[in-house]
Amino acid sequence: MSDTFHLPPPPPPPPPYINNTSTPTANVNANVTNHNTSPNPNSNVTNYNYVIGNTPLTDPLVKLSHVKGHLVLLRSFSELKAKVEGFDFGRLWVPRHQDEDKERKWKWTFFVGLAVERFDVWCRSITEEDCMRSLYSIIPPVDVVMVWHTYMLNPLWYKDDCARIDVCRKMKSLERHFEQLLLDPSIMTSNPPAKPRVDHWEFNTRLGFDLFDDARNMVMVKKAISCPMCDAVIQVDYVNDEGTGYLQWNFKTACFNQGCTFGEIDKEKLALGKLSRDLARPSDSDNPANHLPGIMQSSSFGESQVKESRRIKDLVCQAAMKTAKANDNLLQGDGKEITYRQMYLAIMEVCKYSMDMLRRRMGFSYQPTLVGRIVSAYNDDKVYSIDLVGAVLRQGSFVNKMRELGWTSSRFFDGSSNELALQHALSRYHAFLDLMVSSTSSTLSGSSSKFLVPTLDIDLIWHTHQLIPAKYESDCTMLLKRFLDHDDKVEGLRLSSAFDITARAWKDRFGVQYTYCGCPTVGDTIGERLLHAIEHKSKAKAKSTTLLIPPTDQPDALSATHPSDHNSVRFIAHDERARNEKAKRYDSLIEKKEKERQAAVKKAAAKAASVNGSATEVTRDRDKSVNCGFNTAFLFPLPLEFAKGVSSPTAIASDGCIDLDGSVVVSVAGCGSGCGGSGCGGGIGGDGNGGPGRSAYTYQLYPKIM
Repeated sequence: MSDTFHLPPPPPPPPPYINNTSTPTANVNANVTNHNTSPNPNSNVTNYNYVIGNTPLTDPLVKLSHVKGHLVLLRSFSELKAKVEGFDFGRLWVPRHQDEDKERKWKWTFFVGLAVERFDVWCRSITEEDCMRSLYSIIPPVDVVMVWHTYMLNPLWYKDDCARIDVCRKMKSLERHFEQLLLDPSIMTSNPPAKPRVDHWEFNTRLGFDLFDDARNMVMVKKAISCPMCDAVIQVDYVNDEGTGYLQWNFKTACFNQGCTFGEIDKEKLALGKLSRDLARPSDSDNPANHLPGIMQSSSFGESQVKESRRIKDLVCQAAMKTAKANDNLLQGDGKEITYRQMYLAIMEVCKYSMDMLRRRMGFSYQPTLVGRIVSAYNDDKVYSIDLVGAVLRQGSFVNKMRELGWTSSRFFDGSSNELALQHALSRYHAFLDLMVSSTSSTLSGSSSKFLVPTLDIDLIWHTHQLIPAKYESDCTMLLKRFLDHDDKVEGLRLSSAFDITARAWKDRFGVQYTYCGCPTVGDTIGERLLHAIEHKSKAKAKSTTLLIPPTDQPDALSATHPSDHNSVRFIAHDERARNEKAKRYDSLIEKKEKERQAAVKKAAAKAASVNGSATEVTRDRDKSVNCGFNTAFLFPLPLEFAKGVSSPTAIASDGCIDLDGSVVVSVAGCGSGCGGSGCGGGIGGDGNGGPGRSAYTYQLYPKIM
């Protein structure tokens, strides 16, 4: 069985997305049929006629009102972060550093960790009656909404968890409230917050509505965890001076229950206990709660996947049964039947309390994709299958880019001219989906990557679509015949290659460039892309007549075609040799990028000089007119450490991610394509399935913040 995405047979010619209000000037292939979206650039657009694959649409998949509401939420998240970075947490411990920038980032990471804890409390407090409540009483505080928002932007895992886990299923019943929030985000900006909203939160969660107040009053100081062996409740610090708190890199504690022999407890041991319990549950195909995580994610999910899940459970439980029968300490009663508790204790015993050993017992060596995907869902003791702290930190990069574009500014899109940029983004998203299902490009179909990488404007619309999960799933099923994941972690080098494939496939299908920000990106066509951006500036073209080209007189719209790389990560190497090999690859790529950038700028300046008579102005202003100001996509300086060398007694942890922005990853999961479980197997537009692992990498659970 294969999870590879096979492209469908060649479809009819692609839609050029032409605006028929003026004469076309875009370079559209002659054999492309006319596909009219015909908006009036000076008014709100209401006449849509999109085509995705063979399916015509009379309405867009996402409303502009949803997108605008989403941007208001992003502004709230950005303002929250700014407040956190300037907040004095007082007695509540926060690491101190002479580097003010690092200290601000430490504060934010610490705050996100507390926000995830509050999100967990909120999820567990949701009742069946809550789905009938008003939007103005049910929406939680902004920090919790931020975590919920990020969770939904991992749509495949979100869907999987909501199908299997009762806590998440109750949260899913509130999705219509989130859609209402997109249409009326004023509730997030009202100050003070509405009393019904505050009262409902405080009554259900027993926490203060304002996390800052809880921090001042030392409310969130300790967390209750359960011993994986005896279930005794243990109170642990979130942070402490020794660096062993729950939110810190070197978290560890011990069970003080007399007679318990479990020993030291850390995040990996908590994850081990959670996985062992799930493996010990009966293999009931009719009860989603008994499915292992990730089983229902495959595009070919069915009875065969259920059988594979059963086989993995049987493989582990049979070995554990022998251990249980040979160990009198594990057996209780008459010993004729092993209980659920005895089974999960025996599973931990047979794998010697090692997550890596348990992964091997599950058959990782001969089915690394499936086992890697399953194990990647176990980061700690929480029920959720993704590391929410790391996911929120990575999402923060996208929020910051929207802020830098000016798109989160209040009333930025009130004018019709600015709103046109969103209409172009909407059109490009539909074209992106059309390319996903319809491209006949040999570049794409012959690629081993088989996933597409969005630009910032496309990603904004894609994110908004995902925030209406039921509609997103039905749209994917109708148009793509599969569920389209938005991968949260993709290795940077792989992502850069896939982006170039996307750009070439886009040009092949639609006859226009993919990016117009002018930024140098890795790939053979960098000079052409940079030159294309210069030509738009130097010739001062009129507004574009194809909705796939952003308005050339709006710098923010051009910059929004920068690659969206918030999910680009580096995976930490296990040893120095693997680290050095990775460093050479990055160094080589950076050197190549710099040479291409210099050559492209010279070529663009020369071209501009031939048009305008002088290259001086273009050369002097190229950072403004050619480069949108964002960092080069997908490229990061490689960490000096490899996994065994990273430690710091007071560092804040984010369970799957290392670094202050979540861009460096160490995972307990095992690897997809050598990079970590669910992290990079299917890629953006893929199934989200892991690939073969590489022994050169280690997958520890909890990172340090450097």
